[in-house]
Amino acid sequence: MLANPGGADWRAGGAGSGEYFLVENRQRLGFDRGLPGNGLLILHVDESQTDNSTEAHPLVGILQADHAPGYALPMGDRGGDGDLWKQSDTGVRSFTVPSTAFYDGVPSGVAVYGISGSDSVMTADMKITPMFLGRVYSFPNPVIVRTRSDRATIVYAPTDTERLAGRYPDFKVRIFDLAGEPVRVLAGPNEVNPQHRAAYRDMRNGQGRAVTSGLYFYTVEMEENGVAEQNVGRLTVVR
Repeated sequence: MLANPGGADWRAGGAGSGEYFLVENRQRLGFDRGLPGNGLLILHVDESQTDNSTEAHPLVGILQADHAPGYALPMGDRGGDGDLWKQSDTGVRSFTVPSTAFYDGVPSGVAVYGISGSDSVMTADMKITPMFLGRVYSFPNPVIVRTRSDRATIVYAPTDTERLAGRYPDFKVRIFDLAGEPVRVLAGPNEVNPQHRAAYRDMRNGQGRAVTSGLYFYTVEMEENGVAEQNVGRLTVVR
């Protein structure tokens, strides 16, 4: 659906570049007669990897239709008919398990859905939707607190800056401690600047008390035109 600017550059024993998804109709015919089933095989490829030795980030991972969260089949498992996609309205997209997020967790916006029944000719809807919350991050990180005015800036970057240019929806940031307990919500005009795609956090909780040193999680949340997005980041505080 989108061109790989440099083409496929991966070679055996050497890394390349490019992260994308492949959709193949695999039927038990000819060379594929020994397959365990029929349907769409949906693969997650990252040419920066040289092999499949890292199960959480392989060169070629399988998005399994039986909703297994991993990308690789267990040792000795040659797969089954349930790993291939057919007759699925929801299919696979950013909010499913497995999902079409990139390996670093950033939503890709890719969706394969409306998948027909298995046959020699199969149909499916495929689209790439630009996501506002393509990447979230904070700086400085860690934030070293020396004065009451020290703060961290939390920002997000869209997956497609051209298609989403000039659109600045409202958003909020929820902050949690390492135990998952809520610490604070950033949502007011002095805490969130939609035009800068940024939120500003001083090192205090919802009651105005200074937070302790440690690792904190935050979620950036927004909803526009009925589509909700959420992404997660981490911030370390040092006092």
